[in-house]
Amino acid sequence: MTDPTRHLTTPVPQDENVDNGFVNITELLDYLSPAAWLNELIEELTGHDVTGTLVKPLAGDWAAISAYGDALKKLSQCFGDIATDVQANTIELDRHWHGNAADSAYLYYSSTAASLSSHAQAVHRAGIQYQKLAVGMWQLAEQLKSFLQQVCDKVLLAAAYAAAGTVAAETVVGGVIGYALAAAEVAKALQLINKCSFIVQTANMAVGGFVSTLRILFKEIEALGDIPTPGAAYDHPMVR
Repeated sequence: MTDPTRHLTTPVPQDENVDNGFVNITELLDYLSPAAWLNELIEELTGHDVTGTLVKPLAGDWAAISAYGDALKKLSQCFGDIATDVQANTIELDRHWHGNAADSAYLYYSSTAASLSSHAQAVHRAGIQYQKLAVGMWQLAEQLKSFLQQVCDKVLLAAAYAAAGTVAAETVVGGVIGYALAAAEVAKALQLINKCSFIVQTANMAVGGFVSTLRILFKEIEALGDIPTPGAAYDHPMVR
């Protein structure tokens, strides 16, 4: 039989790929964003994601949540293997040991294996929910990063239009057009900020749904009760 504790390795966050649900719907916009180019350049030179750091207080640490989900799934696998080993040894023991004590031992170990298996399934479901929550947090962070970059782009464009308006101020029409375009870009930036607020509110509602699901799962685990264990080690003259 294999060692159940082999599953208890260091928890890691999920890989950021499509198969795991990491789909960035705003990625195409980044290719057109000067702010995104600048952020990418800074990250390559310093290893620091500026926009990622700015949105983290709003979106949360998705990697830590994902790693916690991985830890629960690994614990579930460990429980499952222990349950399988206990049941297999119980069946083998029953072939060689008979009588009332043997029957009591069989029932006890079978109930222990069943409890371990039930705990394993419930913990596994909790792990999946945590990883789903992590994906949602990652998607929120990517959307907020994209909007932040768009806001920066609008502000830069507004500054450029305002500068052009100042240069063209000698011709009244040119100055008016430049400042009008700058005002329009500022208005667009404000609209993006409002949209960010709406997305954060929507995300908070979604997180509330995940939390409710997790509460149900934890109540399910609590309802399973403790895994049956003997009060003391089995002691019998014939097995010393």
